[in-house]
Amino acid sequence: MADFDLGLVWFRRDLRVADHAALYHAVTRCRRVLCAFVFDSEILSPLPSKRSSQAVYSCQPDRTR
Repeated sequence: MADFDLGLVWFRRDLRVADHAALYHAVTRCRRVLCAFVFDSEILSPLPSKRSSQAVYSCQPDRTR
């Protein structure tokens, strides 16, 4: 039985799910989980490598459809 009906997980710097502690706790304690990611240049710009931010941008859905 779930402790909560709904949980929210905010992906701040990347979209990894394999080692995301907040996501793990949400899916083990909530009946439903919503995931959010905001493309925020203040968070993404200071990343240590361009590869990190490029990987995030490459995951962006195609908005031309």
